[in-house]
Amino acid sequence: MRIWGKIQESIDKARQTIRWCGPWRACALIARVALRPLVDWQIYYVAENDVESEARRAVPAEANFPVRIFTLEHGVDRVASELAPILACEPADVAKRLHDGDAVAIAYHGEVVIGCCWAAFRRKVGMPMKTAWRIGPGEAVLYRSFVLPKWRGQRVHRSLDVALNTYMLEHGIRRTLASMSALNPQTLSLAKRNGKAFVMTLVLVQVPLLGWTWRYATGRPLHTHFEAVPQLPRREENGEPGGTRTRDHRIKSAMLYQLSYRPSSARTNSGRV
Repeated sequence: MRIWGKIQESIDKARQTIRWCGPWRACALIARVALRPLVDWQIYYVAENDVESEARRAVPAEANFPVRIFTLEHGVDRVASELAPILACEPADVAKRLHDGDAVAIAYHGEVVIGCCWAAFRRKVGMPMKTAWRIGPGEAVLYRSFVLPKWRGQRVHRSLDVALNTYMLEHGIRRTLASMSALNPQTLSLAKRNGKAFVMTLVLVQVPLLGWTWRYATGRPLHTHFEAVPQLPRREENGEPGGTRTRDHRIKSAMLYQLSYRPSSARTNSGRV
């Protein structure tokens, strides 16, 4: 009975994967997992946005969720406790991001946390396969965006996006960047619906046994936004499908940087960048 239960669970997971990303992406995910001991790969689309134009975009009244911006000055414990209901972030991870100058926008319905999005201004935001973002002057990278399933489709991301862009505009940031996995159809669909333009494609290939990593970019030169770095801790990598995290944590983090959401009159508590 236990064996049959495990088989049934595996079948259910396979069906969920196919329903989530479609048959072709499901096959690519399966192939990637099967070949990972020999070769691993990932493809990302990079979106770029003008902060000023994004900050000015209005949010429909029915979707104008209150958003608060948290930075180090608000305290690590408070930020970690605010995020606890929706993301499995360890206090040490939150502390590192805040001490590095990152900010996080948190959306609410009443006093209930329903979504969040992080923004990095100075540090090397990790990507898989010994790769990291290169953040230039006046730039920020959006990452780890997540909205509770119950609230998806209600433009919570738009409220988060406008609050973050308004905050960044006030602190001298003029351009935001974000990466989206080619294997994450929900994020890609959301970006297209909100008129996001992909300016670059990043291809990463790694041969673990040889310790060899190949990076390739189209649209823009690789060095404009990315660089090679020593292997980062897994939790520092910009969430990709698969990996060593638990399934629930992967689902909660399946967001590669869905940027594009806005509130013009959201409740915003700003800190310093």
